[in-house]
Amino acid sequence: MTLTESLGNLNLLSQLAARAYTFALSPSVLETAKAWAIIMGVATTALYVVIQETNKKGETSLRIGPDEEPDPDWKKKPKAPPVDDKKEQNRMRLQLQDDPGNTFGIPIENSSLLGVTVSQVGQAVFAMWQYRRTLASWFPKDHDTALIKAMAGVTKKAKNAQAEGGVFQGSSQVYSRQWNENDPKGIKPVSRGYYRVDFENLQGHNLRF
Repeated sequence: MTLTESLGNLNLLSQLAARAYTFALSPSVLETAKAWAIIMGVATTALYVVIQETNKKGETSLRIGPDEEPDPDWKKKPKAPPVDDKKEQNRMRLQLQDDPGNTFGIPIENSSLLGVTVSQVGQAVFAMWQYRRTLASWFPKDHDTALIKAMAGVTKKAKNAQAEGGVFQGSSQVYSRQWNENDPKGIKPVSRGYYRVDFENLQGHNLRF
């Protein structure tokens, strides 16, 4: 299933949230639908791409970068550095991890002219959801609801940060949500849990757009 297909399927949940008053949905289902509605509110797929990379050990990783397709108006715009020019790239990271130290991190990159955008964060959230089974096989399926709530928190925080002019500090935590093994629905977030989702600003002024 492609990311675009996933977006189409998950749009049903956001529709349920928007029309919740017409359905006798259980509180947990409604809460999950509302979380997806928040995610859908900032995610787009038109401008950014999910890049799959495999290292020499055969390990697969993801990163979110600008769309590298030719732009017919490129002469009218300032020239942005190439995606792989790490010194000039603004960077953030979305990461899922557990207490034993397993991690599934997704770097998010863009030129210093634009910085990482809210739309890219939405793309990273969907990539985390789509690839969680293959790249985070240690994460239990019954905790998906808790993960959805954490991802909704990330996208909501990104949107709020944009309204405030973005985030500036390098190597700083923008958002974190943690929960315990016995709380698969993520009903009771804690300050130190077994599972966690972290959203970090690594370099540059980001979430301006």
